[in-house]
Amino acid sequence: MNKSLQKLTDGYEALPLADGEEPAHPTQGLRGATVLMVTAGRLQLSTTAGHLEAERAASCLLEPVPGDRVLVAEVDGTAFVLAVLRRDEGKPARIDLPAGLEIRASQGRVSMAAETIELTASVASVVTAPRLELSAIEGKFFVDKLSMLGARVDAEIGKLSLVADTIDTLAGRLRQRLQRCYRFVEGLDQLRAGTIDNKAEGYARIHAHDTVVTADKLVKVDGTQIHMG
Repeated sequence: MNKSLQKLTDGYEALPLADGEEPAHPTQGLRGATVLMVTAGRLQLSTTAGHLEAERAASCLLEPVPGDRVLVAEVDGTAFVLAVLRRDEGKPARIDLPAGLEIRASQGRVSMAAETIELTASVASVVTAPRLELSAIEGKFFVDKLSMLGARVDAEIGKLSLVADTIDTLAGRLRQRLQRCYRFVEGLDQLRAGTIDNKAEGYARIHAHDTVVTADKLVKVDGTQIHMG
């Protein structure tokens, strides 16, 4: 036992045993070790006393890897790795919790900062909040299928480019205000409507190789001058 640990334990007396209580096995103390390999969740360690097999303690969140210098405690005949003391520079740190992890802050803020942050889930990723903000200079989204349900969408975009094989829009009302509108249709451009009202303040022109205007009852052409032919 080192001097620091000895100072912490000096002056403490063992509590008396209750009736029928068996004395526990004595703790063999703390020691340093080096991780040789990890097999089936067991850690193979090298110590000054020789080879040792140990388990990772629940409090040791950082997953030990070969080459790590670790702190080992032997309790009741079982060796536990309590913490990773030193790791070679360049080796990443990994927290492996098979049973899951929950981080909760009842008040305040939880912040993550890194050069690159990756979130990977094998089943689903769920984000729930009264307000969600995303800020980025550049963004890319790759989604095989997207479903969105909302009451209102407000967007301010400098330039929008959309490429799609099929676009289906179903709306109760569609209103567009444009300074210029250009449409280029290589195939069929078809419109079905109950009533069509087109009005141009300036010049209106319809040109085609063949033009057919038909009506079931009335066709009216009105103007100050009408030129035909």
